[in-house]
Amino acid sequence: MDIKEYSYILTVAECGGVSEAAKNLYISQPSLSMYIKSLEKRLDTKLFYKNAGKLYLTDVGRRYIEYAEQIVALDSSLER
Repeated sequence: MDIKEYSYILTVAECGGVSEAAKNLYISQPSLSMYIKSLEKRLDTKLFYKNAGKLYLTDVGRRYIEYAEQIVALDSSLER
């Protein structure tokens, strides 16, 4: 998995939606939605659930975010 893909999930979680995250990431909303669906299929679990038009992390999603944050931080440290 590419490090930028972790930032995709982190941004979606931070923004609470795919549209806003896609704008912040300078990628298309359909591409980001497809990436999330593909990742969830590969993991065989849901990372997000939708309520009142906003995305929220599932329990598994929260765990995934914790690890993604660590991976991104380690990558940043390596580059420094």
